Amino acid sequence: MVLAAGATRLLNLADAAVPPDAYWATILLKYEGRRGDLAPVAASFDESGRYGLQTPFSEGISHLWKGSMWHVDGSHNSLITAGNGGSNATHAAVTLFYNRGKSSYTIEKQLEPGEQIWADVGDIIRNQIPDKNGKTIPREVTMGSYELRDLDHIGVGYLYEGKLVIDKTWGHGYYGCAGCCGYEGQQMLPNPFSGGVGTQGNNTAESEDMCSNSWVDVTAETYDWATTNSDIVNLANAVSHFMSGGTVTGSGQVQLQRQLAREECPVEGFEPQNTQTAQVPTSLSIVSGTDSTSPEAKCSAGSVSGCGVTRTLVYQVLDQSGVPINSSMSFYDTITNVSGKNGCNLTGYTTTCSPQNSGPCGKSTGATGQFQDSLSICDSLCYSGSKCTTGCSTAATQTWYINGSQITMSLSYQCNKVLVNGN
Repeated sequence: MVLAAGATRLLNLADAAVPPDAYWATILLKYEGRRGDLAPVAASFDESGRYGLQTPFSEGISHLWKGSMWHVDGSHNSLITAGNGGSNATHAAVTLFYNRGKSSYTIEKQLEPGEQIWADVGDIIRNQIPDKNGKTIPREVTMGSYELRDLDHIGVGYLYEGKLVIDKTWGHGYYGCAGCCGYEGQQMLPNPFSGGVGTQGNNTAESEDMCSNSWVDVTAETYDWATTNSDIVNLANAVSHFMSGGTVTGSGQVQLQRQLAREECPVEGFEPQNTQTAQVPTSLSIVSGTDSTSPEAKCSAGSVSGCGVTRTLVYQVLDQSGVPINSSMSFYDTITNVSGKNGCNLTGYTTTCSPQNSGPCGKSTGATGQFQDSLSICDSLCYSGSKCTTGCSTAATQTWYINGSQITMSLSYQCNKVLVNGN
């Protein structure tokens, strides 16, 4: 049909061959034009034509509707409905709030396209019908608020709403409009996100629900995951695979219903992003409070007797930017003398794997990228005249092999101390 500007057209469902025993129906109107150009209203009267109800059509569908007051007493009843306006089945929940919002009553139902869920609040209270959790609403409760939620589609929902409060005395009712709840703002977490090369981690996409001012996980609704350089970080299905050293921007695409004034949550595209760094083991730092050296004392190591010390410390693995790598990584080390600088005549060292200077051997750092090292000297040249002395020094090179990367440290073994990179 064609409607002129300001024109009104009355359609009688009885003329459309709707069965007389059809007590409810879903009506879908399509039109060409701007939003709001068509203002449809549904009206229903009893057989006498004296008592009638009317309600405007809902032009939008949403994942969440927040409703106004429902009212039930000897003179009033409230009917709350939600319908599936989508093309696939979905689970819907109607929640009634009462006791100043401290208590709730929820019913759930799977809805096929065009199907509705009803809450006759008066009947629920009067007959003490339990909800999905077995709870009932006390008979003395007369008012509250409500919400309608699409449990299967948190981004772009399928539900439209409807509510009628009926005055039993005067035979009229009024329609209570619910407000759709949309999103505003987006983020991808963690941000910044980092992981050692060869590891992987999960991303979470979130958007802020403006009705509750809370961040909602919309990862399941997000698609087209990508980074600015997949050779550094390959991002697929919310999982980042850290491939080679570098920093990129990660992102995803998500369609959400946006919260806009005077509009029923239009669908818009959002692009949550974060900064992702594939970390390469580059240096080691000593964890504060973990570094200690024993006093010089008599000792024996195999066939050698003399004096010496043991230095124990915990290392933190750092990346190319000096940032800790909080990942478990394989590691081992080798220690070799610097030519011409073995004044203590040291010939053997204790390294990560056995035998000396072999590896790998299945050793891994902790989940925070930390591991312990122990450096010892026990030498006969450190003992003279029945007492410990400080008479020699040996320079050595320690090479750490961590997650495929090499880190070199300079060691200085002395009778009363062991220095690492001069400290």
